[in-house]
Amino acid sequence: IMPAGEYRNTIVNLEVASPPARRIYLVAEAGYQGFWTGTRTDISGSMTVRPYPGINLTGDWQRSVVDLAEGSFSTDLFRFRGNVDLTPNISFTSIVQYDNLSELVGFYQRMRWIIRPGADLFLVYSMNWLNEEDRLRPLETSGGIKLTYTFRF
Repeated sequence: IMPAGEYRNTIVNLEVASPPARRIYLVAEAGYQGFWTGTRTDISGSMTVRPYPGINLTGDWQRSVVDLAEGSFSTDLFRFRGNVDLTPNISFTSIVQYDNLSELVGFYQRMRWIIRPGADLFLVYSMNWLNEEDRLRPLETSGGIKLTYTFRF
């Protein structure tokens, strides 16, 4: 538990990236900041591949090292994201991620249909698993439908 009080943090980040318009896009980032009663150091990298127009595949890794007066810990987050634009109005996004601290694996799938400008339909499905004894145990499954509509007057 963090003690009550006022906390001020300074953040320093450094990012190196290749041109985002390229077929393969690379990013490396490092950051250091104050974090509650201590510090946090982040190192991350990502690579996006665009094999064909309308298809984007991205792999990310982020390591956070947190040193607090109350103790220290580190986390690794791995994420894969895929985007497919079937048409200018229909797209699919999928995300799979895992972090070693909670040992949770998450899956997220979204379909977006732009019916017309200002009117979108979203279909969403997600599922989470817990990594227990080198086996994945399902924790939660959910789905949703969202319709947005803009009224202009």
